[in-house]
Amino acid sequence: MKKEKRYIRAEALTKLKIPDKIERCNKAVFDIETIKWTEPYAVGFYDNRKKYHLFKGKNCILDFLKEFLRRKYRGVVVYAHNGGKFDFSFILKELFQAKYQDRYIIEPMRAASRIIQISIKTYRETINKSGEKVKVIDHVWTLRDSMALFPFSLHKVTKSFDVKHKKGAFDHKKINWGNWESLENEWAPYLVNDCVGLYESLDKFEEFLLDKFKVNLKDSITLAQIALRVFRTNFLKYPIACYRPIEEDVRKSYYGGRTEIFKVYGKNLKYYDVTSLYPTVMKNKWMPVGKPIKDGDMKISDFGICKVTVEAPKDLDIPLLPHRVDKKLIFPRGKWTGFYCTPELQKAKRLGYKIKVHYGYRFKAAKIFTGYVVELFDLKQNSEKGSVAYLVAKLLMNSLYGKFGQKREKQQMVIFPISTIGLEPIDFFGDLPVYVKKVQSRAKHILPAISSFVTSYSRIHLYEKCFEAAIRKGGSIYYCDTDSLVTDVRLPIGKELGDLTDELPGGIEEGIFLLPKMYGIKTPTGELIKCKGFPRKLFDFNIYKQAYTSGNYDNFKYEKEQIATPFESIRRNKSFVSMIKKTRSVQQRYDKRIILEDGINTVPLEINDAERCET
Repeated sequence: MKKEKRYIRAEALTKLKIPDKIERCNKAVFDIETIKWTEPYAVGFYDNRKKYHLFKGKNCILDFLKEFLRRKYRGVVVYAHNGGKFDFSFILKELFQAKYQDRYIIEPMRAASRIIQISIKTYRETINKSGEKVKVIDHVWTLRDSMALFPFSLHKVTKSFDVKHKKGAFDHKKINWGNWESLENEWAPYLVNDCVGLYESLDKFEEFLLDKFKVNLKDSITLAQIALRVFRTNFLKYPIACYRPIEEDVRKSYYGGRTEIFKVYGKNLKYYDVTSLYPTVMKNKWMPVGKPIKDGDMKISDFGICKVTVEAPKDLDIPLLPHRVDKKLIFPRGKWTGFYCTPELQKAKRLGYKIKVHYGYRFKAAKIFTGYVVELFDLKQNSEKGSVAYLVAKLLMNSLYGKFGQKREKQQMVIFPISTIGLEPIDFFGDLPVYVKKVQSRAKHILPAISSFVTSYSRIHLYEKCFEAAIRKGGSIYYCDTDSLVTDVRLPIGKELGDLTDELPGGIEEGIFLLPKMYGIKTPTGELIKCKGFPRKLFDFNIYKQAYTSGNYDNFKYEKEQIATPFESIRRNKSFVSMIKKTRSVQQRYDKRIILEDGINTVPLEINDAERCET
């Protein structure tokens, strides 16, 4: 019986036309100052006409909204830096009152734990074609978090863009309701600098985007959206077919970066980083385009994505292929079934993997990102470090690939909706109407095969240029994290894309690797401490040494009362603004490989999961 072979019907991602006239985004900036984190006493508002407004006292949020929610600010995009985890909480708290129920629809847009945009909408009644009264959206006011564009502190933003008004220093702890007015000559200039400095930074950023790429900020909330717009406007040469009917299968081949511990402890080590790993493979490698063909006779020598059953060599100390077990990404030995990109399967076969192909999706191959990466990398290399050109090139170069792997379904909160049809109520808020709606995106840029190939090629690059290069020199691998490795031999370094850079030229005297992204490194000049989820500079190398020698991780503790993000506050305290006690400790032990009795070496996990396909 002939195996199935059929074409998948598809739409396409196309090039964006450059308008005859591109104007800057009509933008403004606001910032909130608080007492004890939760009590606002001042709001600074630098509007789209470059006029500064100051609202003071216990009603400052209400006074700001009375100014902002006026006709003249419709269509203006108003930014707050870190607004999604701070300033927007106070805005939502004020808007979330019964008196606003018949006036506005409020739609916070979420990305992970952060609100990246709030749309405040009015509506009007009209008559439809059937003669029925219906409500339609009339006007929109927009708040955005500039952290989605600049993923670092406002101090670094104003310094990096070298604007006139740089963020200053101010001791917020000394402000209280008894002295805030008398200290206005101290906090008021600080607030002005925060607002105007952010505005100037956004303006410089947008001026560069307009001049270089003919792209503005108006329709782009995040850095990834800007990167995609730059790519589609300036570098996309021909349409790329979409393939919604098979996305579920394709997405199963999309694995993340490799973070593993191979040896827990070592001395006299070297720390290397791959220069722009993802942009490297985007520039040099073939990417999946065209209408995918489902093929029951597909071979791993074809170009595409296959469902396979694989069996890893029993003596392979550093396996190549990733596999998810209970959402944990491991690189095991054994036998299992999953979806993989064919270049990674070809490398696996050369390493001795046994591979049985069940079926696959064949794509055409093209180098679609070469121009994009070459221009941005050249711009970065030929610009002064810290300049606007350098910063923008660096941000854009690393922000594009993930946009193609975006998920289609999103959940969005809606406060005071026009209609509740298809919405799920949130019962945190009693009688006030708060709902969640599931939004199914039909965006044509969602092409997960591209993101899957980028990450797959990157894992191969790390394996060949780092792991195998070190082993050929008689060395061992101690630790890796997506685009970096720690080894005990010297490797060649360079300045081009894909070359290695020596991150610690003085070397590592001692290194202790307890968990992924949790290590202590001692160098001749100091310490490099990484502990994901904990504040910086909380621990030192001695704590890592004690944990390693004793097996006791009790010293890795952190407790602090802090303001909750909006969604934390809603979940825990049924309020948009509240304080929570943050406590962290290290509960788990390393479980991506097996630590041997010597306490140093590790070996791969063994699995036997050949019947169940990756889900």
